[in-house]
Amino acid sequence: MNKLISIVIPIYNSEKYLKKTLDSILKQDYPYFEVIMVNDGSTDNSESICKKKLADKRFKYHYIKNSGVSNARNYGIKKAKGDYICFVDSDDILSKKYLKTLIELYSTNNNFLACCMYDTFSSKSENMIHKENSGELTEKKMSNNTKYEIIYSEFGGYIWNKLFDIKIIKKYKIKFSNKIFMCEDMLFLYKYLSYVDGVIGTNSNCYHYRLLNDSICHKLKNLKWFTIFEVYDYIFNDNKIFTKKFTDNLNYVYKYKLCEGKFRLKFNKDSTKYKEYKKKIKQKYRDNNTKLCVSKKIKLFIYWNFNYIAFTLKFKEWRK
Repeated sequence: MNKLISIVIPIYNSEKYLKKTLDSILKQDYPYFEVIMVNDGSTDNSESICKKKLADKRFKYHYIKNSGVSNARNYGIKKAKGDYICFVDSDDILSKKYLKTLIELYSTNNNFLACCMYDTFSSKSENMIHKENSGELTEKKMSNNTKYEIIYSEFGGYIWNKLFDIKIIKKYKIKFSNKIFMCEDMLFLYKYLSYVDGVIGTNSNCYHYRLLNDSICHKLKNLKWFTIFEVYDYIFNDNKIFTKKFTDNLNYVYKYKLCEGKFRLKFNKDSTKYKEYKKKIKQKYRDNNTKLCVSKKIKLFIYWNFNYIAFTLKFKEWRK
C-alpha cells in the first residue's frame, strides 16, 4: 500500500528536542511520506535544524507568524498533499514502525480511524523508549456505536497516535480551533469520528510522548487551561447518542476537570476572569447531576471538598 502520508509538525522554540524528532521520522520503515514542518514564529535555533533536513526532498519547511499550535496544524493541513495525514509534536519520538503500522490498518478497514498505542517518557527515561513490543500484534475494533469510546480508551483522545484520511478532513472542513488551548486535539478527533464507521487500533507502542513540566497543563497560572470546558460543553450539547460507557466516562472526567479548575483558580485570584470562572465552575458542578458509581462519587467528593490538599498531592505526583 504505497499511499502518501503527510506528517504535520508544528514547531515553536523546539531546538532542544527537534532534531531527535526529525531523525526518528527519517528512520521510518515506510518511506512514502512528506514532512510539513511549520515553524510558528520560533525565536531559537529551530529554523536552522529544520533547514538541515531539506536535503531530503520529502521534508518541506514553512515559516508563519506566531499564532499558536492550532493555526500551525491548520496551515499544515492546507499544505498537505498526502492521502493520509498524521500530526507529530516537535519534542516526541516515533518508533521506526509508526507509519507502517498505521497505514497497514487501513488496508482492510478503509473507512475506519487507525490508531496505535503510545508510551510516555521524560528526559531521565529517554534511553528506555527504544524497547519495542516484541509480542504479536493484536487489533481492537470499535464499531459505529462504540467509536467515541476511543477518547477514554487506552488510545486516548489525542491526535498524535492516529492516522487520518485527509479527504474526510478537507471535505467536511474539520479544523483545530484557534480559541481553545486545552484538549483542542480531542475536539478535532471528536468531530472527525462523526464521518467514519469506526476505529481500528493496535497494541503496539509506536509513539513516544515526551513529558514536559512547562506545558499548559502544568502551569497553574495559565488561564488558557480553562478553555477545556468549551470542549466538554461542545460534546455535551452535540445531542449524539453515546454508549453508557462513554457517557459515564465523559461525565466523570468533566466533573473532575471542574474540581481541577476550582484548584487552579486559587492561583489566579488577581485575574479579571477570576469571579467569572469561579461562578461558572460552581454552577456547572452543581448542574451536572450525573449518575456515577460509588467509587467515582467518593473521589469527586474528595476532589471538590478537600480541593487544595487533593490537587496539591496530584500535582506533586504529575511533576515526578
